Amino acid sequence: IVSGGAILAGGNGAAQAAIYADYSDYKKTDSGLRYKITSEGTGGTPQSGQSIKTQYTGWLDGFETGKKFDSSRDRGKSFNFKVGTSQVIKGWDESFLNMKVGERRNIIIPPALGY
Repeated sequence: IVSGGAILAGGNGAAQAAIYADYSDYKKTDSGLRYKITSEGTGGTPQSGQSIKTQYTGWLDGFETGKKFDSSRDRGKSFNFKVGTSQVIKGWDESFLNMKVGERRNIIIPPALGY
């Protein structure tokens, strides 16, 4: 099981820049996705096409804004999908493909990798 929290960084360039400035300690990938590991995992990483289970909470405009738009934790049920097969947004496929089993991270998904 891998876990993550995510925010979607929408809005105009200035709004995005303000969001990203608050998270300057996050790692940035070539695609623009940003992440910070909040709890190290101890297992392996999934292979493309492998089924995974995750718990997540989605936020708009920052993790502390209170603008939660979705949460598997609120439903008390994990979310299952085949990673790397475009069953979810590009930002999730990218992030989950390099997460270890048991890892928790916060991810910031730029618009190009979101909906």
